[in-house]
Amino acid sequence: MFLLESPSIPRITSVNDGAGRPWIRGAWQSTNKLGRPEQAMSEPVIVVPYDSDWPRRFDQEGVVLRAVFAGSEAAIEHVGSTAVPGLGAKPVIDIMVGLSHLAEAQDRIAALEVAGYEYVQKHETQFPERRYFRKPRLGPSAYHLHCVVKGSDFWVRQLAFRDYLRAHPESAAAYYELKRELAVRFSKEEYTEAKSPFIEGILGSALGTMGNGRPNNALHRTAADAALGGRW
Repeated sequence: MFLLESPSIPRITSVNDGAGRPWIRGAWQSTNKLGRPEQAMSEPVIVVPYDSDWPRRFDQEGVVLRAVFAGSEAAIEHVGSTAVPGLGAKPVIDIMVGLSHLAEAQDRIAALEVAGYEYVQKHETQFPERRYFRKPRLGPSAYHLHCVVKGSDFWVRQLAFRDYLRAHPESAAAYYELKRELAVRFSKEEYTEAKSPFIEGILGSALGTMGNGRPNNALHRTAADAALGGRW
């Protein structure tokens, strides 16, 4: 069984991408015509210290979702950074619902809307295996809901990432430090890309320990895709 080394926090190096953009903390830094870093124009990334109330919020919302998915064999999981004790994060609870078929999510779009969720189709070209919802429909998100098929690569990656960080507090602490550093430097899109090398390393370590024959597809999905899909 091959186990990748645990990742370390990306540091500034002297390399560039051939277009003059330096690699800073795990991302190509965009520059303007004067060669100066461009200022982020989108809303800022907010990363807050771990909140011990996050598990309660997940449990509370789980009651709502179990009612919505009653009659199915749905598995409801708390995923993402808010699911890791001690790990600071954007204050949004990520919930993954594992289903037998995606049609079970499609059939409940109206019920989820009644429960306060908005169905967001924007990323389905990139993630056809997921149905994504946010709550509330207006204002900042409090919950992100990811409906996928149990056992799919998306399902495997999310649980592997969460469980590895839960079992390795030193990696969770390093990830928090990285996120705090990146949050003050980048826009939301750049922030996601900048975390990719770290996430890729975590997934390599996590999936490398699974020994279940799944890593071929799950591991080789890019970390940027994984970050976008799971809001890590």
